[in-house]
Amino acid sequence: MMWLHLNKPHEPVIPLEQRVKMLQALKCVDVVRPYHTLEYVSGCKEINPDIFVVGEDWGDKSHNIEVEEYLKNNDCKVVQVSYNPLTSSTKIKQNVIAQSHRGKYFSQEI
Repeated sequence: MMWLHLNKPHEPVIPLEQRVKMLQALKCVDVVRPYHTLEYVSGCKEINPDIFVVGEDWGDKSHNIEVEEYLKNNDCKVVQVSYNPLTSSTKIKQNVIAQSHRGKYFSQEI
């Protein structure tokens, strides 16, 4: 099961629908579930995942601890993945902006 947070502080580079399709295309993913709040237990009760994947920035906030305890008590493995700078949305945005500026300057030189 993959969770996609809808209320991100910044506009995502890739729209939600495309992110859902990309994750659904992975053979190891059975369910992709967008979520609106930082409450995961109800979704886990509904879907009953075998593996719950979290990012490096998962942290120890109450909503995270709550779902970790629920998953542990229900024999679900929690896997934490490392940050990959190649998939940083901030860096992707910076590269797009830099390329668009280069294009402006090149077109003015011609």
